Amino acid sequence: MLPDAQAAPSPATHRRLVELLFTNLVPILITGVAQALVAGLILYRHQSIGMAVLLAAGLLATAARIAMTLAYRRWYEPADFRKWERVYAALTCLFAAILGGTVASAFAYPDAVGHMLAIALLYSHVGGLMARVAPRPRMCRAAILLATLPAAAAIATHWEASYLGLSALTLIMLFGGLDTARHIGQAVRKDIEAQQRLEQLAHSDRLTGLPNRIALEEKLESLLARPCRDGRTAIHFLDLDRFKAANDEHGHAMGDALLKAVADRLRRTVRDTDFPARLGGDEFVVVQDGIQHLSEVEFLARRITRTLEEPFYVQGATIRIGATIGIAIAADGAHDPHALIGRADAALYQAKRDRRGSVVVSGTAS
Repeated sequence: MLPDAQAAPSPATHRRLVELLFTNLVPILITGVAQALVAGLILYRHQSIGMAVLLAAGLLATAARIAMTLAYRRWYEPADFRKWERVYAALTCLFAAILGGTVASAFAYPDAVGHMLAIALLYSHVGGLMARVAPRPRMCRAAILLATLPAAAAIATHWEASYLGLSALTLIMLFGGLDTARHIGQAVRKDIEAQQRLEQLAHSDRLTGLPNRIALEEKLESLLARPCRDGRTAIHFLDLDRFKAANDEHGHAMGDALLKAVADRLRRTVRDTDFPARLGGDEFVVVQDGIQHLSEVEFLARRITRTLEEPFYVQGATIRIGATIGIAIAADGAHDPHALIGRADAALYQAKRDRRGSVVVSGTAS
C-alpha cells in the first residue's frame, strides 16, 4: 500500500519529512548546471530556439530553487511547513518538466552525442529525485513522471531497434523509480516515527505520561530564550498534601493510580498554552507563559489548588489530598531554567512552612 493511502502522518512527522527536503543545496546546483550544459551544447550545435527557451527556463527554475532553499534557512518557522512543502513541490515539478522537455528536444536532432548526454541527464536526475525527494513519495512520483514520459515518447519516435529498446528501458526505469520512491518514502517515515517514539519516551514520565524533567528544562530554555514582549514565564512548583499518608494507607498501586488521576486533572485544569510536568514522587510543575499581570499567576495557582482539593475516586476509594504551590516568575533577560526552578522550589518550601494548600510567589527575580 502506498504511504499516501495509509493514515496521514502526524503533524510532527509530516513536518520532519518536509524539513528533510531542504537539508542539501548541492543536488539542486548540480542538476541545474547539468541541464544548462546539455541544453547549451545542443543549442550551440543546432541553433534551436526551443532549446534556448528551455535553457533560460532551466536557469530561472534553478535560481528560484536556490533562492527558495536559502529563504527557508533564514525564515523557516515550523508552523509554516506545509507552505514550504507546496513551494518546494511546485518548483521541483517545474524543473522536472523543463528537464524532461530538454531531453525530449535533444532527440529531435540526429546527434548521437546529444542523445547520450540527454539520457545521462535524465537517468541521473531520476536517481537524484529518488534519493532526495522520496520522503514525500507523491511529489517524487509526479516529478519522475514529468521528467521521464516526454523523453520516452521522443525516443520512441525514431523507430529504430536501438532507440525503441532505449525507450523501453526508460519506461522500465520510470516504473522502477516510482516503486523505489514508495519504498524509500515508507522507510524514511518509519525511521522518523521510531525516532519520535524514542524521543517521547525519553521526555515523558512513564507513570503519568506527562513531560519529565528533561522536557521541562528544554521547554524553559526555549521560553526564556525568547524576548519578553509576548509576556513573561512563570513556574508553579506543586507538592501534593497528604499524598504520603494516602500511599501508606492504601498501598503503592493505589498511590500510582492516584498520581495518574492527579496528572489527568492537571491536564484538564491548565490552559492549552500551559505546560504541566512531573518531576518525580508527588512533585509536579506547571509552566505558565504569556503572563502580563501577577493576577494571572495567582488565578491559575488558586484554580489548581481548588481542583486538587476535590475528592479523588480511585479504585473504589475516596481520597482527599491537596496541593501547596511555590511560584517563580522569570525576569526580563533571565536565561537560566535551573535558577528559575530553584526559586520556585524555595517558594514551595516557604509555602509548606506556612500551611498546607497555600501559595507563595517568590519575591526575588532571576
